[in-house]
Amino acid sequence: MSSRERPLSPHLQVYRWQIQMVTSILHRATGVVLAAGALVIAAGLLTLMLGPEAWACFTAHAGAWYGKVFLFGWSWSFAYHLCNGIRHVVQDFAIGYGIPTFIRSSWLSVAGSLGHHRADLGLRTERRWRMKTGDKFRTPLKNVRGWGSAKTGTEHFIHQRLTATALVILGLWFVWFVLGLIGSDYLTATDAVSKPWNAVLLVGFLPAMFWHAQLGLQVVLEDYIHHSLLAPSLQTGVKFIAVLGALVSIFAVARIALAG
Repeated sequence: MSSRERPLSPHLQVYRWQIQMVTSILHRATGVVLAAGALVIAAGLLTLMLGPEAWACFTAHAGAWYGKVFLFGWSWSFAYHLCNGIRHVVQDFAIGYGIPTFIRSSWLSVAGSLGHHRADLGLRTERRWRMKTGDKFRTPLKNVRGWGSAKTGTEHFIHQRLTATALVILGLWFVWFVLGLIGSDYLTATDAVSKPWNAVLLVGFLPAMFWHAQLGLQVVLEDYIHHSLLAPSLQTGVKFIAVLGALVSIFAVARIALAG
């Protein structure tokens, strides 16, 4: 049996730069930012559960220049990831794959995110395969022919789409909810979280958010990290952090709601 490895996912050396490539890269980059934001959300709920002093410390950092920069970046990342994610779901139904339509929808994702972001603040198909040179001259198709199906992927795809669909609705509600809490004191924030409707929506939003983040980061790590020890270690670490973040967040919401 040949010891050659499966070809890696197409990357910068394969594609000619175009808007479709830019939107794909931005979708992954904004996903990473949103995953980091999920941890900040968990930290905020945890400090709110711990009491006024912890909440005051959190809001002080959130109100500092670096907190505002992160909030700006997170809010645009959410807007872009939402618009481009809806585009991906539409394309899952084999709609919009003509090259002109594909290009237009790519630009619409960018423009839509800018418009959505401004509102929140109040104010991919042409490919060029290159043949590998060196020890072998094989096209990517030749490299994978005979290997058969990887036998995985469908379950991950379905979970990713289901969590994304849930987050379209819950994510928009969460942004509206957070915008209403900007500048709020401890009592106002706890009162808002402790309301039954808000608590129920938060308990639905939090696991969907962390699950979707873990699924997205899994794809990024699979595409770009291929070290035999580092790759599985990072995958395990991401799953552990996602589960822990979801549990801590839900526990905090429950404590706040019951105490209220």
